[in-house]
Amino acid sequence: MTDIVNVFYVEDDKDEVELMSLYLNRYNLQPKIVLHIADTVDEAKQMFNLEKYSLALIDWNLPDGTGGDIALHIRNADSSFPIVFLSGLVTVSLVNEAKTYDPEAFLEKDYNKKFIEEIYAILKRDS
Repeated sequence: MTDIVNVFYVEDDKDEVELMSLYLNRYNLQPKIVLHIADTVDEAKQMFNLEKYSLALIDWNLPDGTGGDIALHIRNADSSFPIVFLSGLVTVSLVNEAKTYDPEAFLEKDYNKKFIEEIYAILKRDS
């Protein structure tokens, strides 16, 4: 794995983006993650094909759709691309709906070290 990895991050809440960036830097794990941020489904669909990413972190609830809309777009381009869904509240029904997109994980947003380590573990597993 290289020293820097590009991660596609879809999140409409600027405070959540700030928290993710802050905690990725706080724990200073390797490799360094560079976040490429989209805040709507439409923007995410346009951005995905512009860069080579190692992982997609996708908020489930977005102003113009769901994370599933983006995952479907990604799956049409690359059926094995690693996707992690994120939500402030993870329910059984939400996880069951998300499973249809074959994600690596569905994580509840909790910016502690374990949450960040789970993201890194998925990156390492899929590299």
